[in-house]
Amino acid sequence: MKNDFMYREYRCQNCRKLFFKGDIEHATIEIKCKSCKQINTIRDNKNKPLVPADNKESSKRDKDS
Repeated sequence: MKNDFMYREYRCQNCRKLFFKGDIEHATIEIKCKSCKQINTIRDNKNKPLVPADNKESSKRDKDS
């Protein structure tokens, strides 16, 4: 039996390699890409894009919220 629910794809912001498919709630995940070594931060808010952890501008934005 196939699941009709389409999972969201989580990819590396730098090289677009697929990390995983799923649906996360109430979590912030930091993951290092095995291909390009970029550290990415994934947040549960589906309106926010996948943001690299070393992006200083996004850190500033998060503090202001």
